[in-house]
Amino acid sequence: MPWQSSATLFIIGGAFNVIAGLLGGIQYAAYGKPKELGLTGSPWKNQMSLRDADIERLMAQVKKEAATK
Repeated sequence: MPWQSSATLFIIGGAFNVIAGLLGGIQYAAYGKPKELGLTGSPWKNQMSLRDADIERLMAQVKKEAATK
């Protein structure tokens, strides 16, 4: 491959990296947590995060009820 094509390869590689960065930034802005990469995302992790959110909601409700008594 001639060296003249290296600039094109750098541009294409840079475009892939910019797109990946934008997707990660949008995910973080929308959901408040970084995007899990590759095969690291699992239904179990999703269920645990939903469970934790429910526990925090219930704890806040119990504290609110205890403060009003």
